[in-house]
Amino acid sequence: MYTSENGTAQPSRHSFQLVGRLLQKFRGHEHCTRYNGAMSAMLPITASIVQGSAFGPASYVVNAADLTTVSSTNHLVKYGDDTYLIIPASNIGTLADELDHIERWSAVNNLKLNRRKSTEIVFVDSRRRRSVVLPSPLSGVSRVSSMKMLGITVQETLSMAEHVKAIIHNCASSLYALRVLRSHGLNDAALQTIYLAVVVTRLTYDISACLVGFYHRGRSPTH
Repeated sequence: MYTSENGTAQPSRHSFQLVGRLLQKFRGHEHCTRYNGAMSAMLPITASIVQGSAFGPASYVVNAADLTTVSSTNHLVKYGDDTYLIIPASNIGTLADELDHIERWSAVNNLKLNRRKSTEIVFVDSRRRRSVVLPSPLSGVSRVSSMKMLGITVQETLSMAEHVKAIIHNCASSLYALRVLRSHGLNDAALQTIYLAVVVTRLTYDISACLVGFYHRGRSPTH
């Protein structure tokens, strides 16, 4: 996207066109809140991820490229507009510093870390839980026993029981819907297509995460 002129790299015409198109995509978005039958006035969106936009998650990935951890032994996992801070038990003393660092980064980038929407989970070995001293809860952050990560519910013991139960419930609901469609005359080919799209894809998406959870269950505590 750069051209060389007189030995100096300069943005090409295509670079300016791309920036112009991105600006058009991000401008003109508004938001309102509907509650109890009443709707607020429309206000412009000046920060945040534009929901339902293909540019939204990609723009966050670019914007958060310079967001790193304070300690090299900690890890940040960023996907779309979700960010996960992973701290091993041996480095739990850096937790407050890491959260403060993320808040400072957010302020510089016209964002705000909402602690009320943030959650904390401490992974422990269920067989050694009595001997594990859990760290103090974070101020303003709720500590939970299970958390949904990219559609997968993971429990503090790395058990997948809660997630498997939810999968079975959802698949049972889908099978009931298929029976209703069949009773209304939907042909077998169409039913098979819906079954593959709704049930099989859900199971194949979840099974890899479940296998990882089963493999890692019983390892040392991770925050």
